[in-house]
Amino acid sequence: MNSNLTEATKSFNLFTGGKLSSSDSLLLDQLEPSVIGKYSEFTDELIRINKLQGLSLLLNLSCRNTLASPLLDLFCKISLLEEKLKKLDDIRVIYVDNYQISEVVNELLLKYKYSADVKVVSDKKNLYLHVIFNFIKSTYLAIVYWLWSRLMGLKMTPTGKILFVDNFILIDSFKSNGSFVDRYYPTHEDYLSEDERDARWYAPTLVGINYLRQMLQVGQGVKSSKDNFLIQEAWLKISDYLYAIYFSLLIPFKVKDIPKFKGLDFQNFIFRENFKDIASPSLMLAICKYRFIRRLSKEKVDICGVVDWNENQIIDRALNLGFKDYYKEVTVHGYQGFVLPEYYACVQPTCLEYSLRTLPDIMHVPGKAGNALRKSVCTKLLVKISPAFRFSHVFNIKDLRSKKLPIIIVALPMMLSESRNIILSIIDIQESLNVSVRLIIKLHPSNTIKDFFVSVPEAKNLEITDKNMHQLLELCSVMISSTSSACVEAVSVGIPVAIYGNRYGVTLNPIPESVPNEIWEVFYTKSQLVLFINMALGKKNRHSIVNDLFHPVSKKGARELFTLP
Repeated sequence: MNSNLTEATKSFNLFTGGKLSSSDSLLLDQLEPSVIGKYSEFTDELIRINKLQGLSLLLNLSCRNTLASPLLDLFCKISLLEEKLKKLDDIRVIYVDNYQISEVVNELLLKYKYSADVKVVSDKKNLYLHVIFNFIKSTYLAIVYWLWSRLMGLKMTPTGKILFVDNFILIDSFKSNGSFVDRYYPTHEDYLSEDERDARWYAPTLVGINYLRQMLQVGQGVKSSKDNFLIQEAWLKISDYLYAIYFSLLIPFKVKDIPKFKGLDFQNFIFRENFKDIASPSLMLAICKYRFIRRLSKEKVDICGVVDWNENQIIDRALNLGFKDYYKEVTVHGYQGFVLPEYYACVQPTCLEYSLRTLPDIMHVPGKAGNALRKSVCTKLLVKISPAFRFSHVFNIKDLRSKKLPIIIVALPMMLSESRNIILSIIDIQESLNVSVRLIIKLHPSNTIKDFFVSVPEAKNLEITDKNMHQLLELCSVMISSTSSACVEAVSVGIPVAIYGNRYGVTLNPIPESVPNEIWEVFYTKSQLVLFINMALGKKNRHSIVNDLFHPVSKKGARELFTLP
């Protein structure tokens, strides 16, 4: 072996947060499309051999939510390590998160007759304490939600036929005048009559509402709003919460047999991850969603139609299972009104999920690219192209770029850890650019400035904007981002986009394959980023491909989703 090799080239970081070389990051991204298909096959097989059905399908492990489960990330990194072993790369030390992963790595090394030292970076988490914490938090949430909904009197009982609309409430979802800010289906109400709006009942999930002050604020917003709300917490009884906590303790034990991946035994690792789901708040609240639908049925609420904001997460599965069990004649319309990377595997439903009743009857997507992706995975699924409510502004973008000082918009994703990596990558790029630029940071709507600065203190001297994306796109010369749907919005109107090439895992690139790569690029090094921006700033004209990516909002499209059948 070459003694001149640096220590970085002699080691391989398989642990969470372990930095990869730029070449390894590129190779990882190249491997991901093939791995994700095998991952879905693995999950389907896991469901089959354990005969999971009903509420047992609410486990994160079976859901393929790659933001909640590290399994796909591990499969990708194991595949990367395998490629390096095949090439006989000089690897002396392999760092892993825990002893369960070290078992898998040692099995892989044995397969290729390769010698390397496998070291566990940190494995100090006590899983039993984790379960106890889960139980305490789930119990706490159950008590607090029940008391909050009763004390504030949030139960509203519909009369007549209603449309059930699934969405979310954030801390700033209500304006000072009491009006509700619908971030998920914006402007749809403009196409409805007063009677149709009265028949529409929002059934929201609370997001980021953790403190008493926030809960009181949201409760007051619900009560003063002109819109109708079915607040789940107000309908659930103590018995429902006890049921949810009890089954959140039992369901993880349904998984007893684990298939192999690439001939490797991941059993101990998967058991470890599945153990974390015991009594977890996410599982408990998903079961509560199912019981909520049951409660509405028992109290004879006349639901004639359903719109489900569907990401095929466990909470969506619970909703669909509930309607399949208690409102068998009602058609559930799933609306995936977002643009996310293919890595977010759960939004690509499999045929097995279709047969297990966890999916809506009809899936609606906001453009042709989404239609093709969903159908490629499950041909049985009925997919329709519907209005891109959240992206309607891209059809009216004007070019208001400054000729003197180009503006670079940094549109940050929801995950603060990834946001920090992006900020660190670009914090000093201005010095290397051919021209002076104005750098503007746009936070993800689910993140507060306070939380952002706690996670990314390096950004305190940067300009942060509260302008909406429509305003920013009109001013923008170049965008830097990652998981954010803003990437797709930008390229749709011809704005060059530089996507952060994740040095810690798979790059979460949301841009569909159909988009020409002349206008966007994944960067893995500072020099790549600088080169792309300098090239992009030299472009004078924009070429819009809006109609290729988004379906315009129309009265017909809005009414198809939001009126009673």
